[in-house]
Amino acid sequence: MHRRVLTAVLDRGSGQWPVVSTHLDHRFDDSALRQLQCAHVLAIIDGLRGAADTEPPVVIGGDFNAVPDSDEVRMLTGRRAAPVAGLVLSDCWEHVGEGPGFTWRADNPYQSVTAWPDRRLDYVFVSWPRPKPLGTAVSARLAGVEPVDGVYASDHAAVVVDLISS
Repeated sequence: MHRRVLTAVLDRGSGQWPVVSTHLDHRFDDSALRQLQCAHVLAIIDGLRGAADTEPPVVIGGDFNAVPDSDEVRMLTGRRAAPVAGLVLSDCWEHVGEGPGFTWRADNPYQSVTAWPDRRLDYVFVSWPRPKPLGTAVSARLAGVEPVDGVYASDHAAVVVDLISS
């Protein structure tokens, strides 16, 4: 699969929060591979999560290279059968973001020769089930949409989310 998953644990007052970051395959025509990669990511999340009724959820972010209605994202968010029973992810942008949340944007000069239209390919998810209200998204916004000193940080905009953490 040749992609990586980075994990860390953040020590917060409400407990230890597992955090996962990944970057799935970028080929537009490779949904099948991304679905396998998503199954692998879910297995890692399953190994990191604690007791669903008492411990903080897992926070997952990254470049999934898949639109919200893709088979990959539908698998992650419980809109189709997931490979890990009892585990789905909440899409923070879907809950509190405003507008389409395009992270792949034609106004970014790195996209000037792309065949893809504006799309939302980058996400922050929170695992479910979890103890309410921990991990509930209260705001979501894009970062890196404008250049700094004439330079764009990436070919994608970043998704920034504020979560309830206590």
